[in-house]
Amino acid sequence: MLRNNISGNGLGGVIGLSGNVRLEGNVLENTIGYVVSHAANLSIRGNRVRGQGGVGLEIYLVTNLTMEGNAILEAGSTTGRPGIYAEVTNATIRRNSVSSSPEGLQLYNSRNVLVEENDFVGDQGGAFFLGLTNVTFARNSVTSSAGYAICSVSVGLSVYHNNLRSTVPTCFGATTGVTWDAGYPDGGNYWSVYTGSDNCSGPAQDVCPDPDGIGDMPFPVKGTDVDRYPLMMARPDTAAPTVYLAHPYADEMFESPNILASGIALDTGGSGLARVEVRLNGGPWLVASGGSSWSRALTLDRQVNLVEARAWDISGNPSEVQAATAHIPLPNTAPAAAFTTTPTQGGLTTIFVFDASTSTDRDDPTSALLVRWDWDGDGVWDTSWSGVKTAEHRYPAPGSYTVRLEVNDTGGLTDMAETAILVDGPNVAPGAAFSATPTTGDITTVFVFDASACSDAEDPTAALLVRWDWEGDGFWDTSWSNAKTAEHQYAAPGSYTVRLEAMDTGGLSDFAETPILVEDRDLTPPILQHVPPASAKVGAPIRILVNVTDDSSVDEVTLYFAVTKNGESPGGFTSVVMTALGGGSYEGWIPAPQSEGFIDYYLSATDTTGNIARYPTSGTLRVEIIADSTQTGAGLEPVLLIALILPLAAVGIGVAVAVRRRRSRAGNR
Repeated sequence: MLRNNISGNGLGGVIGLSGNVRLEGNVLENTIGYVVSHAANLSIRGNRVRGQGGVGLEIYLVTNLTMEGNAILEAGSTTGRPGIYAEVTNATIRRNSVSSSPEGLQLYNSRNVLVEENDFVGDQGGAFFLGLTNVTFARNSVTSSAGYAICSVSVGLSVYHNNLRSTVPTCFGATTGVTWDAGYPDGGNYWSVYTGSDNCSGPAQDVCPDPDGIGDMPFPVKGTDVDRYPLMMARPDTAAPTVYLAHPYADEMFESPNILASGIALDTGGSGLARVEVRLNGGPWLVASGGSSWSRALTLDRQVNLVEARAWDISGNPSEVQAATAHIPLPNTAPAAAFTTTPTQGGLTTIFVFDASTSTDRDDPTSALLVRWDWDGDGVWDTSWSGVKTAEHRYPAPGSYTVRLEVNDTGGLTDMAETAILVDGPNVAPGAAFSATPTTGDITTVFVFDASACSDAEDPTAALLVRWDWEGDGFWDTSWSNAKTAEHQYAAPGSYTVRLEAMDTGGLSDFAETPILVEDRDLTPPILQHVPPASAKVGAPIRILVNVTDDSSVDEVTLYFAVTKNGESPGGFTSVVMTALGGGSYEGWIPAPQSEGFIDYYLSATDTTGNIARYPTSGTLRVEIIADSTQTGAGLEPVLLIALILPLAAVGIGVAVAVRRRRSRAGNR
């Protein structure tokens, strides 16, 4: 019995001699809520019961009961009956809320029962027990404005960790076999009428001063029964409230988008229910009206909607989120036709593939859509309706075609899409062309060939394949490749014809060729023989001699030199073309250095075929410049200086000379 609304009757429901019964999510406003007897495996969850005089839930002789999350209001208000009456075996009564009733709970002749985390509010009493075996009453909140908190005429009952608020802790009756606490240090119950103090601790409360939150004196329950460890403060509310979503229930169908989400909520931790919130399709949370019975108006905005609800208690504890889906039949909308074509251009042998799996519809999955095709756009459909979204077609004649697709949804609405197809005529051979760089060289030359100028009417150049014949001997020296550039170096001089073959994707090919001249050139560089001077004198030009031989003839020999001081690296080099002396000997002069230091130099020779040799092959030669101690110049007469200058001028060396007259004491001369 799920999610019903029953009101105005004597009984909300009567169930007997049954098994595996679920009473969940119902709203009952009758004289009596449920009466269940002689049943097994009973689940009573999330119901809202307004008793209107009778018992809210009346359970007789039931085995294996789960009673959880029910809200019971005003039960027994005119008859004095309790909110819950139960005679059960193997039961869990958890997180129920009973309010505005004379008594919250009456449990008779029951065994193996756990009563926990409930909230009982009764005008005359909280909970009444009689004839129990192995029953635990723990973590409940019991409030009685004028009567008792617990009345036990029983044995086999454990009572601990409850908040008991009442002017009368217990009613009269034997309490033999009732345990009123969970030992030390777990403690017993909070009694609102307990007036003891907390200064000590320990099982005997004799460790002082050391308060531990437990009263130092036991609380006298009744007769010889005591709560040995009464709690000084009420148990804080850490229990989450409970919310139940009655409407919509899972996959409930609605004719109108305007619905009323409703359900029940309750807080059994003692602080009380603060609010219930509802949201639609992941939107903002909206506060519902009401409390234990709540509702919120919503407007569904899609075909399948997600409705969620949650509750908060005054202590700030949230409930778990309850959710359900609500369906509404929205007006059918047309599908969106779309398709792809592979390829979009081809020939008479091309098989074009069309795929309409990208078509969509708001109401239907793509698999439910039907499609048909018009291959040439002439308005005549060439295929029948089909759920298959892919198709193939080959055109018999070249031309430009418009392919049209029509998509039909389950509601009969359609949409169309189209695209252009180009079908080429019979394949035309490509045009082979290439360049060679250079066209003349020798056996050291790397010739570069570039066939990127090849073209084809149907295929891009990148799709063409090429191969090369380097000698024009009819044998292809490379395999087919789409790389359009290649390099080749010839092993021997001669005239060669390079041939290229280019092939398109249709298998047609074309040829191109060009001549290449590999010359028989002198490739041997000159040989330089040179003995460096041991040293040089300050003020004296330096003569450099070198012997150069070559298997052809020498074109030019060059001397490169730079003057450096001790510890410096050579700077910019000055070049001097050396003079041929005959017999392979060459002469060059380095101008006279004017100070001590070094001359760094090297030699270069080039033959008439362009081969170059260097001496040394790397680095430079170095000659030290030293002072000539025999030529200070201090006492030389002008005639002697001129005699020294003339030989230097004969070899083309410019010399600047400053002449100062020496004045005697007797006067000028």
